[in-house]
Amino acid sequence: MSAIAVGLIACAAKSPVVERAREALEDASAAPGELKLSCWPSDAMVLVDGLPRGHCRDFAAPERRLYVGGGEHLLEVKKPMFHPYRGTYDPGGAKAALTVQLQPHGGEFGTGLGRVGETVTPPRMR
Repeated sequence: MSAIAVGLIACAAKSPVVERAREALEDASAAPGELKLSCWPSDAMVLVDGLPRGHCRDFAAPERRLYVGGGEHLLEVKKPMFHPYRGTYDPGGAKAALTVQLQPHGGEFGTGLGRVGETVTPPRMR
């Protein structure tokens, strides 16, 4: 193998993109799940692992679910002028429901949801 090929392989092994791909392959073996998401305001953005998945209104219909792969995921709901919601979610192959109500800046957190770094274990749906 040439020195250039060895160098490229070594660089790729340290790349964050390659690392995320490795993690995704490992997570693919874990059971995916469905999350019934109900949130306000309806035009708040929903992100999974930092990637936009739509707005809250996109998941408002009873038959709409947020489908995620297996393994732990960072779930965020955010909108300018509101405190963001951040939590972790590990579907474990189950259906779950989560209600998020964002609080305007200057207001109280109120529900306890939305604290940065909080681990969320949503109740299971039947």
